[in-house]
Amino acid sequence: MTTADLLTVAAVCLMGAMSPGPSLAIVLRHALTSGRVVGFLAATTHALAIGIYALATALGMALLLSQAPGVGVALQVLGGVFLLYLGGGMLRTAREDSGFSVERAQADGRAWSALRDGFLVAFLNPKIMLFFAAVFSPFVRVEAELPEKLSLAGVAFLVDWIWFVFIVVLVSQHIVVRFVRRHGWVMDRLFGVLLVFYGVHLLGGSIGFW
Repeated sequence: MTTADLLTVAAVCLMGAMSPGPSLAIVLRHALTSGRVVGFLAATTHALAIGIYALATALGMALLLSQAPGVGVALQVLGGVFLLYLGGGMLRTAREDSGFSVERAQADGRAWSALRDGFLVAFLNPKIMLFFAAVFSPFVRVEAELPEKLSLAGVAFLVDWIWFVFIVVLVSQHIVVRFVRRHGWVMDRLFGVLLVFYGVHLLGGSIGFW
């Protein structure tokens, strides 16, 4: 595999990472409510899940989803339920008089939830594997050995991680943090509605509603 091939894969992966969706909402919320370090944790585990999907696809797991659609449906249902759980929790706790405070959120310790949410929001989305199946199809050779497949997965991991780390650094600037301190409840409502919407969309797709 040439350097040009890897750069092409990186460019397509970047386009996928930049598309708005539940992953962006999760990383943003953890960065805004708990600070830069916790945002980095969510970004890292999200990239880890992306890398796992990329490697699994390169190793042939996409074929499993095509031959055993029940696996994909099960993951989609779990993903939808998980997003509804997260979004519903945000909507329940978002109140204008809640006294939102970045310092308090950091003191409460959000590291574990950031690690969990960053990973699961990607891992419970089987469409990511289908995305990589389409991206990798021109580049994965039948005779390709493990190092070549690992390089593809590594590119996917690095691109996703770099993009979301950039997002975390961007939103953790002082001017953004000051805004969130005053309007954190608005952000929780916005992210809650987005996650509920995506959760309903995933569940609807799993039963063939659309």
